[in-house]
Amino acid sequence: MNTKQEKLTIPPKRPVQLPTQPTTSRRVTVTPQRTTAAILTLQRAIGNRGVQRLLTQRNANAASTHSASFTSAHGLDSSNREHRSQNPTELGFAFAAPAQQTSDRIGPQWQPPQPPSGTTTLRPLSITPAHARIARAPTPSAELQQAREDNVRNAIQFLDTLRWVVSADRRLARAVAAQAGGRAEGSRQAHPRLNQQIVRERLERGRRIYVAQRELLDANHPLQGELRVAYARFLREVRAAFDEALALAQYDRQAELTEQAGYGESLVLWLEASPFRPEALAGRTNFTGADVAASAEQERDLSTVLRTFIPHLNLVQPGMLARARRAINATRNRVTPSTGGAPQRTTAGGATQTAADEAIAQLDGADRTIRESRRLLSQALTNLDGWLQNPTQAGATADRVSELFNTRDPGYGGLLRGRLQLMLTSLNGGGQLFAHMHRPGDTATCTTTSTLGQMPRPYEFEFCGSFRNANSDAGVLLHELAHAVIPGRGTRGSATSGFPLDRAYAGERLLRRMTTEEALNNAESYMQLIAGLAGSSVQSIPTDTVTGCTDTGPLLDAIALAQSAHRRAWSHLQEAQVQLSRGESIESGLRALIDLHLGTPSDSALAEMLEDFGNLQSSATT
Repeated sequence: MNTKQEKLTIPPKRPVQLPTQPTTSRRVTVTPQRTTAAILTLQRAIGNRGVQRLLTQRNANAASTHSASFTSAHGLDSSNREHRSQNPTELGFAFAAPAQQTSDRIGPQWQPPQPPSGTTTLRPLSITPAHARIARAPTPSAELQQAREDNVRNAIQFLDTLRWVVSADRRLARAVAAQAGGRAEGSRQAHPRLNQQIVRERLERGRRIYVAQRELLDANHPLQGELRVAYARFLREVRAAFDEALALAQYDRQAELTEQAGYGESLVLWLEASPFRPEALAGRTNFTGADVAASAEQERDLSTVLRTFIPHLNLVQPGMLARARRAINATRNRVTPSTGGAPQRTTAGGATQTAADEAIAQLDGADRTIRESRRLLSQALTNLDGWLQNPTQAGATADRVSELFNTRDPGYGGLLRGRLQLMLTSLNGGGQLFAHMHRPGDTATCTTTSTLGQMPRPYEFEFCGSFRNANSDAGVLLHELAHAVIPGRGTRGSATSGFPLDRAYAGERLLRRMTTEEALNNAESYMQLIAGLAGSSVQSIPTDTVTGCTDTGPLLDAIALAQSAHRRAWSHLQEAQVQLSRGESIESGLRALIDLHLGTPSDSALAEMLEDFGNLQSSATT
């Protein structure tokens, strides 16, 4: 958008009227259905640029006085109220005071959920002081400079008012939730009032105003610091609103999923809007105390945001990894006081710098894994296409399909091709997949620190943060991706109603002994096929030689099933072995099974048994 369109100017002496319901009156009646119509009216004014006109009228007619009035209704206010002021920002605050009082009265009756760590609570909002006018000779250039400065002063007032509107959004959502019948209903009713999209719109409006007005003055003009302070305060309120929207939605599953899906990108937008990005500081060399104050304002939130937003990003969303990395790297500028001199531009250190480095490391690990998985899938699809173009010709691709899926039928080959393409499309961000880092509050996943990640539910993958090398990590991701996006046996078109199981894992004989339909319903079979067709190393499957039998099938099946059963048992017993070695108590349910089937052994006897179990597990894979 042309920034000239964003300047807060209007024709001189244009009448000022607050937008309300279709009527010529400025009187606003508060109804119980709206709860706080004053808030909604002010919000509507912001949306229709009414407040912009209100704020800029002072340029053309500095002596004009603005007014607004309330009529008491349903106990919202004890008396009719009218407020007049030459300060439009002060008018904005007074305009919704009755609604704020109602919110404060209702709020204690309902305890909202706790938002993510570090969230600021509702607090009194101050007005940013602006640099005083400078007397100049009445020349055209001086008048133009004065008009520009007045525009920036008005922008400061506008940002203060918009900050109040964001606070009012939060109060309104809390009041609506407080009056609802129960927590779930509270989340459902509050969500349309406060959500990621609403707050993003507020953020975008404030950002556009800040960018447009910043360009009106020289980079070293004193008003630049005041404008930066007002904008930084506005960003603090926006960040708190993003957190509160997520927290208020948590008692309604659909609202919560919607908020979780958008929360990470909301915080990326917040980082991208920072007034301390290199381009925002370009040309400014004479920093002031206002710049220091604005920097400190941002610093209060930045460390928390850097530790919060990564687990909520959809890492397969096109461009998101690179975008998040750029946003993080652009947060390292600060303006700090200098002993015996003017404030200086510096580079962040301490906890904030550590949080930024940790966030980048997490993104890099996920990026390597996703890229390698895409590469393997692309190569596998290329080789599969080559076979399907001439399915009667023998070759390595047909042999691998036959080995893992017990078929050379090109019809099944086409089915496999479609499912591998679905996996690749999902990793490219073209499907429903939401891949993210582990969320600290989620105790049901990533319980083992050595795990790369897992599928908590269909169309979702959660990285646990334990990255090793790209090839092995990609194998885990592809296995879990098969769970996440491929429909299971007996389902049509969606993994939501069923997804492939874990019938056999890498290195197990059962991978070669399953029927075609069983293999199609086994996640590891897809991963093994992809790795094999792409030429990637995989764990070998043991081969057994049977002599003296006419039909070796039943025996080979029995050996395969026995190995699989032992592996499943060992996955639990290995944890018991670790706990014993640490002198810890074994989980009560597992200990009861051990005592039932192994004769209530002592800890020392059990340690010997578990060592034998481990040796058997190792020998079973050879």
